[in-house]
Order: sequence, then C-alpha cells, then structure tokens
Amino acid sequence: MDFSKRVRARRRALDLSQEALARRADVSMSLVNQLERGLVTDPHYSTLVGLAEALDMSISELIGEEQVEAGKDQALLPSEEEDTRRRVYQGITEFRVELLQDAADLWVGQISRGQYDLQTLQGMDDVAFKLSMNHRFDSGVMRQYCTQQQRELLERAENKFYEAYKLVWTTFETKLEQEKARLSKEQLSEFERYKAKRDTRRSQPGLGATGT
Repeated sequence: MDFSKRVRARRRALDLSQEALARRADVSMSLVNQLERGLVTDPHYSTLVGLAEALDMSISELIGEEQVEAGKDQALLPSEEEDTRRRVYQGITEFRVELLQDAADLWVGQISRGQYDLQTLQGMDDVAFKLSMNHRFDSGVMRQYCTQQQRELLERAENKFYEAYKLVWTTFETKLEQEKARLSKEQLSEFERYKAKRDTRRSQPGLGATGT
C-alpha cells in the first residue's frame, strides 16, 4: 500500500472526514485531498508529523517502514519514494539527536543543582524509559537513511542519554534509602512497587547496545 492509500485507509478507519483530518493535522483540506489522490508525493516533514499524530500512527507506519524491513523479499521502492523516505528519516535523526541531548542535559542539570525529590526522579526515569523504547523502534531505520555524520552524532547522543538515564536511577535509589525512615508506609510501598516495575523493564532492550 502506497502513502496516499495508507493515509486514506487510516482516515476512514478512524471515521474521519478529510476536513476533520485537516483540522487535527493543522493542514489545509485541499492538501489532505491532494495527498490522498497521490498528487503530493513529497510532503514536508512537519506535515508528516502532523498527519502521524492526527492518525494516531508513528511516522514509520505512516510512510510504510514495513516495506523497508521486508526489502529483501520485495522489489526496490521507486526512487522518488525512496528519496522521500531518506529525507524524512534524516529529518527525524536530526530532531532525535537534539531530543536525546536536551533530555540528558536537563536531567543532569537538575540533579547537579539538587532540584529534585523522589517524585521528580521517578518521573524522569519513567520518561527516560518511554523515550528509550520509542527510540529503539526507530533507530535501525534512522541509521539506514541518515548520513555518516548524523550516525556519529546519534551515537554520541545515545551514549550521553544513557549515562543520564543511569544517573537518574542511581540518584533515585540513593535518595529512597536516605528517606525511607521519613516516608509513610503508603509512600514507601508506592516507591517500592515502582522499583519492582522498573526491575522488570531492565530486561527489555532500550537504546540498542547501550540500552538500560
């Protein structure tokens, strides 16, 4: 299924009109119509992001990552679609590098300044886990299409993020030990349940080889 048919099928599955989809994605209805008719084959990256969110899909699902994964058993994609895919994933890679670095800088900065409590640390860890799992699903395809320079930047950002992720958790464990005597039974039970939940997460891969 090509991009235009994928957009139309998903819109209909969600029982949305073209006008409703346009409002959700913050684009014009005429653009939605042109996309579904295959008249626009190289939408801007921001348009893809808006459509993916509006259709409750990942960008990979929207542009058809499964075709790439099954590439060994399928004919090569048309060069125009392949070029579009390359530009999209290079844009995703650039944004992801910034996101991983910014998250790491924010958390390390908060911890170094002592601007945290147990609830804050738990929230940091939860967001870090979700971000790492999301990244795991995209990283392979990003590496397939990004430039060598982007690949190197991505690897450094992943390592920086992973070190910050570890710092958040070790700080949480240390603070929990320090405050156990001051916590109510309900609070302590809640944090211990989170620790147990987190331990089960550790068996799941995160950021590739550096995942936590």
